[in-house]
Amino acid sequence: MAHPLVTKELVLRLEAAEAGYNTAKLRALQAADDNARGVEIAHLGGTVLHAVQSRRNNPSVNRAACFRTEDLAHLEDILDWLRRRSAYYWLDVAPALVDDATPKSLADAGLYPSFFLNVVCATPQEPQEPSPASIAVDEIDLRVQDHGFSLAFSEGFGVPLDRLESTRRSAQIEYGAPGWRTYLATVEGQPAAMAALYLEDETASIDAMATVPRHRRRGCQSALLRRCLSDAARAGCTLIASQTRPSSVSERNFARAGFRIAYTKLLYAPRRPGAFG
Repeated sequence: MAHPLVTKELVLRLEAAEAGYNTAKLRALQAADDNARGVEIAHLGGTVLHAVQSRRNNPSVNRAACFRTEDLAHLEDILDWLRRRSAYYWLDVAPALVDDATPKSLADAGLYPSFFLNVVCATPQEPQEPSPASIAVDEIDLRVQDHGFSLAFSEGFGVPLDRLESTRRSAQIEYGAPGWRTYLATVEGQPAAMAALYLEDETASIDAMATVPRHRRRGCQSALLRRCLSDAARAGCTLIASQTRPSSVSERNFARAGFRIAYTKLLYAPRRPGAFG
């Protein structure tokens, strides 16, 4: 499988793609129920800011993306915006977009690197290896066929099943907007794994992918990746990307599917009282 050359331009494209699909989800939430969740989106310099009042402790949605060295001039305003809206947040830093002095500036502002993510990518193409016959992967319409998807999402990500109705409603809103494709993998007719793919500007982004614990190590995630690669290629995308935890099972599955690590990025968080003694 061909792999794009990792340049600053590619890094900018990958970071913008992630910010783009997160913005798409939040705009859908913002438009639903008179914005009962308290979604806010803003831009300061080149940085994209997201906040959700109903999820104040969740840094994956309270976040500053596409940050670059040039945005240090706006750092105080960026952090003030986040502090006013969330109890805990992340500021994404891709190494290619900052200079060597930026980490010290972030530390002086009370931030520290709290989490690492590997950004993986590939050039979409039709997979050569078929999925196991025991696994069926179908694209589903969440407006009419959402139960299995929400069940796989909940069990795969460890969301309590007593919150299944809330998970179902959020999935319908976030992944029901234009640009999204949602998939359900089943084993013997039972929901086993799910994936959500976003297509925009010739870039495909795999946002969420999870497997029900009892169905893990059977090839469900690999089958979903093959489907995403195929559909991205057929849609004319020239790049497909996602993010994984370093050295995780998911990262190995992405590697087997032909993805390569483009870079490791740091997610900075505010230093909280009592941290580091």
